[in-house]
Amino acid sequence: MATASATSPSMPSASTRSSRDRGGVVEDLETIGASSYLRLTVTRNPAATDVTFSIEVTGTIGDPLSWTTNGTTVETNTSTTLTTRDNTATSAAAQRSIRLKITHLEVGADRKRSGLVTLKK
Repeated sequence: MATASATSPSMPSASTRSSRDRGGVVEDLETIGASSYLRLTVTRNPAATDVTFSIEVTGTIGDPLSWTTNGTTVETNTSTTLTTRDNTATSAAAQRSIRLKITHLEVGADRKRSGLVTLKK
């Protein structure tokens, strides 16, 4: 799974208020109008064709079943970059979290392994 992300993350857009680079995963807040939204940008290795990337959100981090891709907007989805933001403004919820889920399909097997990077507001 270490080869799923490249080492050079995408630069956050000028509309962001703050950002953190976590080694190929950039967490930032995207400002739209007067509201801010959690956003993740991940740099992908296009040669890693046996992995899938999903960005999930929740308002209840303690409930593992609450994580979902519903309620997100995919802004960029190319072979090298995935950028997704939460549709719930940080000011509209007491708690919001966003995470990257990487699923690796083992060649010749019907098994999947997942790794997670979780970020909170």
